[in-house]
Amino acid sequence: MSRRKSKNITKRENPVAKDIDEKGPKVEFSGSFISEMHYSGPIPPPDVLKDYGTIDATLPDRIMSMAEKEQNHMHETEKAQLNNDYILSRRGQNFAMTLTVIITVASMYFMYMGSSVGGAIFSSGVLVIIIHSFIRGHRTKKTPKNNPTL
Repeated sequence: MSRRKSKNITKRENPVAKDIDEKGPKVEFSGSFISEMHYSGPIPPPDVLKDYGTIDATLPDRIMSMAEKEQNHMHETEKAQLNNDYILSRRGQNFAMTLTVIITVASMYFMYMGSSVGGAIFSSGVLVIIIHSFIRGHRTKKTPKNNPTL
């Protein structure tokens, strides 16, 4: 003989079961969308520029004029840098020529005064300096400047 024990079961409310109807459980989806945009340079893409126009009608014109001013500034800066490089190069060439002439005249003076050893030392020194500057001048490489606003 088997005996069964009976327990009193109390009915509890199931929060998931509340949303169940005749067709089945209700399913709700929730989520989020993350968007990220990158651009480089002073001018944003056209759609973003148009959105700025909805905030303030003068913003697109102000952004464009800012970009034009920045470009003009960069051009003037690069032009000034090139001009300064040219001036320094010419100054160095003039100094080298003057120094070469002075040393050559000095070596000729030593030779004229009878000191051929002193003249030879001065003239060979000039020759070595000139050859060294030509060799070194051709071997140096200028590294390109990084310009993030191009």
